[in-house]
Amino acid sequence: MKKLITSVLILSVLLNMCVSNSLFAKLQTISQAVPDCAISTDNEPINAVSQTSVTFAQQFPNRHTAEVIAARFNRGADSEITDDIISKCTDLPLRNSELTDISGIEIFANLARLDLFSNDLTTLPDSIGSLLKLSNLILTNNQLKTLPDSMKNLSNLFL
Repeated sequence: MKKLITSVLILSVLLNMCVSNSLFAKLQTISQAVPDCAISTDNEPINAVSQTSVTFAQQFPNRHTAEVIAARFNRGADSEITDDIISKCTDLPLRNSELTDISGIEIFANLARLDLFSNDLTTLPDSIGSLLKLSNLILTNNQLKTLPDSMKNLSNLFL
């Protein structure tokens, strides 16, 4: 897909420089069918893919949580969460980390195991129900009174 987008963009730049505006307008219409692809009709830079990067601190509202999770990837809280980190994170050991809030955890869609043993959690975010690959969730030694209804979505979950 990236090669297709790159090819379309290179072709569009060449066409913009060499052919009439009407042909370029047709190419621009075609390019709109390619997601995240933008073509410029003037001399502005072309943005091939608009990716929004997010840092651990932006994703996890609780600063301590951001620091703890970032440290698991040998990063700081103000470091970017890369696509590689997101896609490869299947096991996240967070035991004994004094966590009080794990809001933002849903970014790890491939998470299969989440170890929250012995933290200070009193609630879990509703978004935990979006972790459809989650099969092992360790919640022992927390102060949880209830679990979010969204956890019904986790058909493979073993508590």
